[in-house]
Amino acid sequence: AWSEHRAPKAVTPPAVPASAAASSAPIAVAAPGVLPPAQPQQPRPPGKRSLWLLVGAPVAALVVAGAAIGIPLAMNGANTPPGPVQTSDPPTPPVTTGATVPCWDDTRAQAGECPTATGEAGLRAAFALEESDGATCTEDAETVTWTCTLPEAPGTIYLLSEFESPAATQEAVRDYAEKTFPDATEGTFSVDGGGDIGIYFDGSGGDTGGIYTAYMYDALPLTVEVFTEGTDEAAMTAHTAAEELLHFWTLEQLASQWGL
Repeated sequence: AWSEHRAPKAVTPPAVPASAAASSAPIAVAAPGVLPPAQPQQPRPPGKRSLWLLVGAPVAALVVAGAAIGIPLAMNGANTPPGPVQTSDPPTPPVTTGATVPCWDDTRAQAGECPTATGEAGLRAAFALEESDGATCTEDAETVTWTCTLPEAPGTIYLLSEFESPAATQEAVRDYAEKTFPDATEGTFSVDGGGDIGIYFDGSGGDTGGIYTAYMYDALPLTVEVFTEGTDEAAMTAHTAAEELLHFWTLEQLASQWGL
């Protein structure tokens, strides 16, 4: 029930190939279709929520530095008069990094130098809505959003959107949630007990007659909005299960694998 705080269960994320960063992908709000009439529910209280880790390969890069030693070089030729030995030090070689990290797009790069996530591929990866997991996504070219479904979550859609900045993302989703759902609540979320990585919004009923949750990262201009038909107890159970199919990246992974 909405009167009870919904604490997500720990979920083991999909296995990630050693050569890949991880699998998975959020977006602006396109108004969903009108769902069955809403049944008033009590909103769950806002607060801090702990979600699910998207496991990736280690992200620490090893730095290998070498010290250059100057070696005296004697310049003595047959016609060269005796004189003091000339010495010089070779230039110190630049510091190089010896390890790379798997990036969100399955490439590898130095930590912190991965490509910036954007478009459908970036959105899918950010929230683990990959084709390999059975996710099917359809683009709305007019709004530049993607509507995705998962076979394990019938009656639920995942709307992925990208904005100009993280601040613009949060502003747009907050505006939609507050205008659409009279019981809209806001809170922060973290992964695997770590530091907060973003904010979420919850709501139900309103013009949609369904249950709504949106997640967005503080550091990425990406969002995923989860819509489930109905507002009764069965719909709430289905909505919670649908949320648990999403996986998120830790602060450390975001810093090293997402080109931030």
